Amino acid sequence: MEEECYENAEIRKINTVKELFDNFATRSMAYDFHHVIGLVKFDSMVKTLHTFTENLENFKVHIRNLEASGCTLLYDALRRGVSELEKVKTRFPDCRLRIICLTDGNDSGSSIEPAAVTGKLLKSDIIVDSILLGKVENNMLHGISNATGGCCFKPQTTKDGVKLFEIETVLSLEQRKPKNKLDPSSISESTLTGMFATHGYDEYPETSLPSQINSKVTMTEREMWWVLWVLAVLLALFCCLDVWYFLRAAVVILRAWFQPPVWDITAEQILSGRVTSHDIDMCHMNNARYLRECDFARFSLYTRNGVFKALRALGASMVVGATTIRYRRALCIGEGYELRSRIVTWDDKAFFLEQRFVSTKDGLVCAVMYCKQSVIRSSPDKIMQHLCKRKVECPEFPEDLQHWVNFISASSQALRAESGLEEKNK
Repeated sequence: MEEECYENAEIRKINTVKELFDNFATRSMAYDFHHVIGLVKFDSMVKTLHTFTENLENFKVHIRNLEASGCTLLYDALRRGVSELEKVKTRFPDCRLRIICLTDGNDSGSSIEPAAVTGKLLKSDIIVDSILLGKVENNMLHGISNATGGCCFKPQTTKDGVKLFEIETVLSLEQRKPKNKLDPSSISESTLTGMFATHGYDEYPETSLPSQINSKVTMTEREMWWVLWVLAVLLALFCCLDVWYFLRAAVVILRAWFQPPVWDITAEQILSGRVTSHDIDMCHMNNARYLRECDFARFSLYTRNGVFKALRALGASMVVGATTIRYRRALCIGEGYELRSRIVTWDDKAFFLEQRFVSTKDGLVCAVMYCKQSVIRSSPDKIMQHLCKRKVECPEFPEDLQHWVNFISASSQALRAESGLEEKNK
């Protein structure tokens, strides 16, 4: 068959019809589209050659036996299609109805007018896809297709026509974006023929995403905005607060809460740790990190021995009044350690704690810190009485701790004198 054109050659037109319909059936089976299909031939008579079937191989057999003859009762054939499809609708109520019309576009001798058959198609909710063969123009068939929500194609060659039936939106309505249909009451011949001026021929139907995917995409966009808001809030928090400190403190307190309580207030408690990349400068633990880890160890200590609970009951609180730390050997990256914390003694205003960093590698005390934990709106004696239900004598101050306490006292007096507070108090 020649590719360029097939006008004035009936044998070429009918062969083109056979080839295109055969390709439609073959591609439908390849893509596993579920079609119920029939075949109506129209020339000087309208004849149903094959009733509706799901067996596309039988349909292809009837296609091969097509012969061209006589005139073209196009509109009568469309009316026959409406009648046949209405029968199918009773058997398959949920199916979508479509007529694929392959023709040279020239109607001759039909007993029904195009406007009337278009009204029937619309009332039965049938879509007409038309394919015009040869170098002909038929604005009426083009209008019928567009009025029913279908497409009108005009391939320039047989090869173009074959390619048309390789497009999924041509093979199946399920893949196609729906088009607007005309109101049956507005149909007239002038309306149908005038549609060509605004629509023209279709190249291929638009693809439509399933409704589930559309809703999923919408949901994803909404979730994306929530994620952006959350990220913005987190960014603001990290800029304004030491978020990791508060998170770590919460984790330490929760872990201690679920551990067994320690009834001996002065008993040593141990927290295990390891130097990570967040802790180091020059490959060993940063000086400030020791103090930070001591904070977390005290949180655990006070949670397990009940001091936090007593403070809450007495309406009191505690602050760090003074600390001193001695570094004996660096803790290197990846090195494990035990942080051993205990309340050594107390006076009328504060608890005094010792906290030691002991390497798990060789047992060496790598650093030792003393901390003065001042009590506000209460006193250590009252806290001890609340916990022990009796008066508790405080342990004696170790000599080295007493030297540090004396230093604190002397420093405080010197600073008060320097600022003139001693004179004012007198």
